Amino acid sequence: MAENVEICIRGGGIVGYTLALLLARLNLRVGLVKESDNTKSSGQVVKKDIRAYALNQQSKTLLESINAWPGSENVTPVHKMVVHADQNGLVQFDGYDSSNTKKSSSLSPLSWIVDVQSIEEKLSDTLNQSKVVVLNQSDEKRSQNIVSFNAPLTVICEGNKSVSKNQLNTQTIKTPYYQNAMAARVRVSQPNQGIAYQWFNSLAANSNDFEVLALLPLGGEQSNEFAVVWSAPERWISKLKEMPEAEFTDSLSQSTRGLFKDITLYSPRQSWPLTFSKTTQWSGAFNPKQSWVVSGDSAHTVHPLAGMGLNLGLGDAASLYEFLLERELHSSWRPLNDLRLLESYSRQRKLSILGPTTFIDGIQRLFASDYSIASVIRNQGFNAFNNINPLKHWAMKEAMKTAT
Repeated sequence: MAENVEICIRGGGIVGYTLALLLARLNLRVGLVKESDNTKSSGQVVKKDIRAYALNQQSKTLLESINAWPGSENVTPVHKMVVHADQNGLVQFDGYDSSNTKKSSSLSPLSWIVDVQSIEEKLSDTLNQSKVVVLNQSDEKRSQNIVSFNAPLTVICEGNKSVSKNQLNTQTIKTPYYQNAMAARVRVSQPNQGIAYQWFNSLAANSNDFEVLALLPLGGEQSNEFAVVWSAPERWISKLKEMPEAEFTDSLSQSTRGLFKDITLYSPRQSWPLTFSKTTQWSGAFNPKQSWVVSGDSAHTVHPLAGMGLNLGLGDAASLYEFLLERELHSSWRPLNDLRLLESYSRQRKLSILGPTTFIDGIQRLFASDYSIASVIRNQGFNAFNNINPLKHWAMKEAMKTAT
């Protein structure tokens, strides 16, 4: 019975599924509201998601803990990442020994590149075997009454275009990047060797137009496949999306500065707009007996240049679970709608994501600047950073913590 659900999670994405499986460990009845599988509210069949995520160690450990880590055939460890600035700047990250700054014979991967659909399928299979109550509800019905399931606590994980969040007494500050992102998949002539690449390229002289191109290894280290994540002004992404295949792969080769020449496209091209967003209020009350909290992209979105978006969202899920676990173990007398508990979660997560989101936004704006001093800073800064190994090691360890 839906009326007996104590926590209602709205959103059938990766963060929503993960949170539902985490909270199902508690002595609580958890419900998950999602759309019908493979169908949008309009009745159209959902296209296969060709994106790939870069997940850090904390996210990997979290998904493993709920039996939601995909099989090895869908996961590629990244042992090295090479980042090129728009001129001669270069930063190279290698796998590292998590115990000290010295290289060892068994270095930890920087991240793992995971096929989106494989995570979603694994989460769905695990959810079907759990005690989570699945509550299907159309967007039209959901928009009419967000508290229709009568749960003391509602968690909104519907993404940055959340229908439910629009009904809340909260504000989301959105700063458009005036860029779109595009995902595709390609094959090259040589094995990817578990190396990820990224290029920051100026699109025109005396202009602040730039693109960020990332090639992320797929299919294992011996595979010749890469996931493409290409961010650029909307007009350039629109043009790339409509190009004939040969012209597209030629443009891709040029943007890799000739590093990859023999490229074959083997997927559709998907695109979406990019916005830096921050929700001001993460928790609140519907009424004296029911409260709400936001999580994942419903709370924040960032530029994909650092591959941190999903890691931050999974960090939200892990943090909320820890707060509710602490309640169950030491203060179960507190109701689930207790705003003091939810505000503590909100403050902790806002503080945790402040550093990564500010850094990512700052890098994007540094490359968007057409001031000559910005070019000097980003290129010489890349080179200086690349030569300070302790600083690089610290940065890698900090990146691994974003899911806590």
